[in-house]
Amino acid sequence: PFKRHNKKVGHRSDLKGWPSGRYPVKAAAAILKVLENAEANAENEELDVENLKLVHASANRGVIIRGWTPRAFGRASPSNTPTTHIQIVLGEA
Repeated sequence: PFKRHNKKVGHRSDLKGWPSGRYPVKAAAAILKVLENAEANAENEELDVENLKLVHASANRGVIIRGWTPRAFGRASPSNTPTTHIQIVLGEA
């Protein structure tokens, strides 16, 4: 669970050692999508999908998509969006 942004968040009974927190729903959905894609790639390579196991998983910093937000009096503030590279390696058991 996220420990950093937990203001005005209800308590969770299943978090051991932490009074409150949030679950990374968007990140979990992105990882699940990559995992389903890896499974489809294994099926395309004619591997046995039932005997696949997770060998390696990593998340690395990606490129920063730079943007600008207009402000008052003709100024502009940077509005940068960081991206993440997710890598999942599956192997046959």
